[in-house]
Amino acid sequence: MNRFVIIILSAIIFFVGCEANFDPSESGTTQESASAVVSVKAFPLVERQREFGESSQLFYDGMIPDADVQMRVRAYFYQNNKLVGSVAKLVDNVRNDVVLTKTDLSTSINYNVIVVADFVIMDGNSIDLEFWKVVSDSDYNNIKLVDQGYTGLEYRSVGVAYASVRGGERLTLDIEGLGALAYMYFSNIDYREVCQVTYSWRDVKEYLLAERRVISS
Repeated sequence: MNRFVIIILSAIIFFVGCEANFDPSESGTTQESASAVVSVKAFPLVERQREFGESSQLFYDGMIPDADVQMRVRAYFYQNNKLVGSVAKLVDNVRNDVVLTKTDLSTSINYNVIVVADFVIMDGNSIDLEFWKVVSDSDYNNIKLVDQGYTGLEYRSVGVAYASVRGGERLTLDIEGLGALAYMYFSNIDYREVCQVTYSWRDVKEYLLAERRVISS
């Protein structure tokens, strides 16, 4: 009888021991995650802008001339067209590369990245006015850049870049401007001979970033 009890107890201890030592993670592989670093060259977006009628560069040495204006650079990361996160940075010198870091990205997955650079008017440390708003950013196929209806002059510039990145990688992107900024300059005009001056324009209202096309104007 005692021998039978000892056998049963030994069997229970054996199975409990096996259960305690069983590690489910050993049956599969775990994904490694790391940070991705995106270095954005935004200066080409504004380097050709000049003062009206002048040859001097508006953004001299990359510095933004108005103290209450900053460039905002945003990066949106997508896996299977769904947003997995975004990062943003504000800078007052656009000649320097803007470095954005996204943490916790898989080293085995390619993420689509959309980077948007624009200008914002600041009130202290908070954004008081933006000329362009990103909407529907949860889906890569629907993300849009929407004109907020403000004039903005030189600060209406906006650019976008596209890339693919994995966790642990570092890449450098050049920002490409969207649309165009045009103006008319008249000199030596004899206003007595001018009967009428007419002009017209079309405003871009929304820009579908994933397909790089205007959806209304």
